[in-house]
Amino acid sequence: MRNTAVQLIALLLCWLPGIGQSEVVLKGKTSSMVTAVVTRTNNLFVTDEGGGWYENGLIMVQMGGLGSAYEVEAPLRITSTSGKFHVRIDSSLVLQHVSKPALVFRNVVVKMGPRGEALKLLAVAQNTTFTNPAASANGDDSIGHYLLTVSALPPSGDFKSTGGNYTGVLSLTFEPVLE
Repeated sequence: MRNTAVQLIALLLCWLPGIGQSEVVLKGKTSSMVTAVVTRTNNLFVTDEGGGWYENGLIMVQMGGLGSAYEVEAPLRITSTSGKFHVRIDSSLVLQHVSKPALVFRNVVVKMGPRGEALKLLAVAQNTTFTNPAASANGDDSIGHYLLTVSALPPSGDFKSTGGNYTGVLSLTFEPVLE
């Protein structure tokens, strides 16, 4: 009897690996096709010619005589993936005396355009479209060199009563045009 019990246990031990493993049957879809498309981000970088920005602001100068407009020019470098972009003024530029707020510059004009070409007038809440030159190689961003100008007449009155420091904020929005 003991011999039969040992044989039975040996037989059961031989079956354990077979009992523990069972066949797995997959039903339905067993493979998938996965496709990935990697697209480059659409860049639009606006910097000064050196790749930075005008951290200290810009200083307007009166090149003509008394009563002539004060002016400033700001060279811009615009790097764009699409090559085309809009620019608009967010709110009117107010150049105001720092200690006499009633004194403000008149007839403020903001223009922009490619260097060496005619400048376009920029307006509040109105898009003006610009196009960079073609990129140097296929797949590269295009780079355009532009000039931003601001001119304004000083407040009415004599120099003694209107002289001093004036300040203002020019807020522009640059947006890529995707086609």
